[in-house]
Amino acid sequence: MEDQWAVTMFSFTRELMARNVRPTDLLVRARKADLGSAFEIDGFQHFATLPDVDECETAAFRRAVDENGVRLTQLGIYDDLFVNPKRRADVTARVAYLERQIASAAHLGFRTAKIAWGVDLDVLDGLRPCLDRFGVTLTQEAQGSIRADSADLARRVAMALRFPDNFGFVFDLSACMYGLPITYLEDLRRRGVPAAAVRLLADEWPSSGQAIRDRVFDAAGAVSPEARLRLSMPFGRFGNSLVAEFRDFLRLVDIVHLKFWDLEDQDGIVSFPMRDLAGELTRIGFQGPITSEWGGHEWLSMEDADATTMTRSHRKLFRRSLLAE
Repeated sequence: MEDQWAVTMFSFTRELMARNVRPTDLLVRARKADLGSAFEIDGFQHFATLPDVDECETAAFRRAVDENGVRLTQLGIYDDLFVNPKRRADVTARVAYLERQIASAAHLGFRTAKIAWGVDLDVLDGLRPCLDRFGVTLTQEAQGSIRADSADLARRVAMALRFPDNFGFVFDLSACMYGLPITYLEDLRRRGVPAAAVRLLADEWPSSGQAIRDRVFDAAGAVSPEARLRLSMPFGRFGNSLVAEFRDFLRLVDIVHLKFWDLEDQDGIVSFPMRDLAGELTRIGFQGPITSEWGGHEWLSMEDADATTMTRSHRKLFRRSLLAE
């Protein structure tokens, strides 16, 4: 699995937002730092002229990719219901907006584009002629609180099976967290969330998940809007499924995200899901990219953690997880 290792530039969100270096130069730095050779890119974080990447930006990017031996896995694209802030976009407008991004992905050299889970099936269906025209596959990212037995997942699987050349899936390990990140819980405390709410999350969320949502918010009481938003993460962006629950779905997956938030591996909360996932992927002979994705930059400061160090350390932990598998 080592040769399947990939990195997403989403892990470098903080560095990209600082705007101290051009995104493509940051990609080259990551490549030269030997973090990996295969990279996923978030479109709107990286390309200033998206949705229609211009010739100058395209040429500079493709030259950097070729000169530095970068392999491209997928480009993240986005459905925007309010491109025009005055009115909600209809299906036709949404399809047209996504078609522009798919065309840009192809021109940049990507054969796969990724979209968030939940895009209406009629929008996806409307994209099929464009996907065929450019030879691009569109993957939907299963992550967070999604469940393997959900009706929504079943509908999307059925559609992908009907049109396998057009649609695929990304499986994100945030769906299978065996405990809440230690630094996330510390951040809640720093934000003034009462100890009772934090303790409830730490002790009961791994087994109960969504079932304790109301109790957590009742225990938290009146907190700042920022703290309340952070407190909601375990009920949307984190998932407490076991990896084995996704065994059948994994056979349909094109790309895997090893999502991690920190490297505090108390009781194996970071390494055990990776170990279990590696076992499932080995069982089915998975050959796609296995992508490191760090999300803890949302609450960890640059002084506490930087993307290069976190990604390099994550790779070492993944290697140890493989040995333990």
